[in-house]
Amino acid sequence: IIIENTPDCVRKNVNNAVLVPDFHGSAADDALLTITVLLRLLLSSGKSVPQFLQTSPLVTLNSVKTDVGDNVVVYGVGDLSVVQRSVNFDMNDTRHSPRGGVSSLS
Repeated sequence: IIIENTPDCVRKNVNNAVLVPDFHGSAADDALLTITVLLRLLLSSGKSVPQFLQTSPLVTLNSVKTDVGDNVVVYGVGDLSVVQRSVNFDMNDTRHSPRGGVSSLS
């Protein structure tokens, strides 16, 4: 399972991913607690991650805007409107690729 706050980081593996909003120190932020329960239930379910996420009431399926301007449909917890404003700073990091962008592993 992938727990991530940036949609671009999960675009090639959305069936195994859960997006969470960035943490900004709010005492009302319960995303980590939800993820803890989610992981415990996943372990006890005996299901694969995609099978479990399809039926879990703890996640919702959302279309979220990415840094490159398209949308990715992915499971999430919490307020994903915040995730939509997250920035994947690696998208502009030229240290990883001789072409001036981030290298792809695919």
